[in-house]
Amino acid sequence: MVTESTPEVDFDTLDQLRVMDLAREARTVEERVERYFQGPQIREEFLRRLQAINTARDRGLTDDQMRVAIDAYFANQFTFDSPDQSTRGRVLSAYINRGHHFRTKGVPAIVGTGTVGAVFLGAAVYNDWQDGRTESRVESGIVAACDDHVRLVSELDLLVEADVRPGLASDIAFAQNGVQQGIAQSEGFVVVYCDEDVPELVTRENMGELGEEVNRVRVYLDDAIIQSTNGLNVIQASVDLDNVETLLDSVYQTVQDQTTDQRFLLRAENLYAQGVQAIATGLVVEAQERAADLSMLSSDIGVFSTLIGQRDGLYDSIQDVALEDLALEQADSLYTQGNIAIDNEDMETLQDTIETLGHIDRLLKTSYELRIVSRPGELSGTDRIYTDENGRRTSGLYLIVEAYDPQGNVVDVIVTNEEDGKTYLTSIYGQEFPERVFEDVVDDKQADGIVDDNVVGYKDPGYLTPTIHEPGNPRRELEDTGQITQW
Repeated sequence: MVTESTPEVDFDTLDQLRVMDLAREARTVEERVERYFQGPQIREEFLRRLQAINTARDRGLTDDQMRVAIDAYFANQFTFDSPDQSTRGRVLSAYINRGHHFRTKGVPAIVGTGTVGAVFLGAAVYNDWQDGRTESRVESGIVAACDDHVRLVSELDLLVEADVRPGLASDIAFAQNGVQQGIAQSEGFVVVYCDEDVPELVTRENMGELGEEVNRVRVYLDDAIIQSTNGLNVIQASVDLDNVETLLDSVYQTVQDQTTDQRFLLRAENLYAQGVQAIATGLVVEAQERAADLSMLSSDIGVFSTLIGQRDGLYDSIQDVALEDLALEQADSLYTQGNIAIDNEDMETLQDTIETLGHIDRLLKTSYELRIVSRPGELSGTDRIYTDENGRRTSGLYLIVEAYDPQGNVVDVIVTNEEDGKTYLTSIYGQEFPERVFEDVVDDKQADGIVDDNVVGYKDPGYLTPTIHEPGNPRRELEDTGQITQW
């Protein structure tokens, strides 16, 4: 007869903890063991083996603890509860089926039991870690609540001392009341917890209760923080309104000092009134926009004043030197265009009118003569068949002429192109002549490649319109019948 001996098993502290975990689990199923399993002899054999291991390793387990663990083991062989989907449920399932797995793999059952215990031990470590995190969160919550309470007390002082505009006083009062209420509601919490060493204050035993207390006081503090923020925004808005009011008054006064032109003064008055209304209703951004508009108007007034001065000076000069109605009529028309540009604050158009007035004034003060172009490679004349601005088919013969002052310098003159009706500033253009004059010039140039009698017009000071005459003969004046600027 072969006697079965007790195997040597490495049953260290971890194994002991595993068995203890099994014992703890077994207590919850002890009654089911008694209902479903009646095998005292097998239980006693299992107990003897565990006792041998316990004695060999001197682990200090009592017989009662080992019996409870054995009861849990055998109970799970004959009962089955639907496992949950947690890690714990899957481990218990593995424990129930450990006998089959360990027998097929040739591993002693006690090793399987130790593995299950290790998983339970890991779960315990995880739970301990989670508790530590919760404890840390509660500690942080207490510190944050205490800091916020200190901040609210400081901000309440600012709200109480704030000197805001009359229209904002009720908003400040409402914010003060909200902050005071939050401070009062959290005062008890502060007295109890904020002067303590927080890490020593919070324990595993009281962290749940303290966490609830932090959440409760957090509601009061958050509401008070909102009211404080609103109140500080009101203070800032009051400061902004004071600043923009000062700016608005200052710029408006500058405009009044800059000009007596009623067009600009009326515009400034309207902008100022809009800014004052925005300030009265607490619209900071709108008031700032009106102040910016006034500043821009003030800048424009400076530029416009300079341009208006230039315009008026040129107009007066033209009035003094003009000897023909055409110059005076053009000056009057440009002056009116300038006024319209000023009314519309159209600086670009005003500058254009000043530029044209300058050309007229310069031409009125200048004399020049018109010479036929006869340079090699350039046309001296051309014939044109075109549709004019009124839709009529028109033909003409044109000599290409150029304007020169007494010093021999090319002069830019004002020319109206009869093909498109537009006015151009140019030194060279086509002047229409009768056919016989045109043919004479053709013959002159064909003789030696040069137009000998090349002067066909002149302009005296005080006039815009040149006098046209036959080539080389100023006494034989011709009617000015039109010009072109492209050929």
